[in-house]
Amino acid sequence: MTPIYLTVLELSIQIKYSEQSIYNLICNGTFVEGKHFFKPTPKKVLFKWQAIVEWIEGDGNGTNNEGDVPKANLAVCHCESEVKSCLSAITI
Repeated sequence: MTPIYLTVLELSIQIKYSEQSIYNLICNGTFVEGKHFFKPTPKKVLFKWQAIVEWIEGDGNGTNNEGDVPKANLAVCHCESEVKSCLSAITI
């Protein structure tokens, strides 16, 4: 059984995305804080499994059946400092 909340490493194993790809999805706004992930501390990111499942099973247009805002176009965070900068800019 998959836990309710997953770390970046655990999520990367579950959905077979690299950790960097997951950070990129945070940076480009595809994963939304408070919906897909939470930051209980400044350095800890936890993903809500059910929200990730809903994202994966979306309708292909980047929205789920509730008509949420479309997923952002994929962008690449080119270096570790850019990822850290992106994550540090996210506020709880």
